[in-house]
Amino acid sequence: MGKSSRVKLRLFKDKDLDFLHGLLTDPATKKYFKNLYTVTKEGTAHRLLEIEKEQRDGYDLRYVIEDKKLKQPVGKISGTIAKDDDKCIELAILVHPDYRGQGYAKEGAIEYIKKMRELRPEIVKYRMEIEESNKASEAVAKKLEFKLKSVREVGPLKTKMYRWEDREDAEK
Repeated sequence: MGKSSRVKLRLFKDKDLDFLHGLLTDPATKKYFKNLYTVTKEGTAHRLLEIEKEQRDGYDLRYVIEDKKLKQPVGKISGTIAKDDDKCIELAILVHPDYRGQGYAKEGAIEYIKKMRELRPEIVKYRMEIEESNKASEAVAKKLEFKLKSVREVGPLKTKMYRWEDREDAEK
């Protein structure tokens, strides 16, 4: 997948409130991650407290993507163990609007997969579920050399969702 030296992953901190609020109130978050979208800063603060508690309890699947040189957050990445495969993590990547289109999503994902190799060696597959209209995320999946595995329709509007996957043991 290549190397990444521009970003690092770190746990969330109280000082990330304004950054996180910017991400969680962004129209793209509302469009593609409805379950993450917040309206008020209090709502974001509550979500940040939940994340920090999970981190203290040992939940190691959510991180801030930080630019090493700028020493500031540019995005967030999280994973969820897939419901249909406990050896698979489904990735969700959000990049702040000021930093989109600059490669941070791909670099953050590469660092995340490296970290999971260390922390969760039982994970052998990574997945991204991407809505048909989300061309930016589709481009990230392709840059990560994920393969399109399936397409399904969801909801009353029959929105197409594309499942992109990569296996740790896949030939590159």
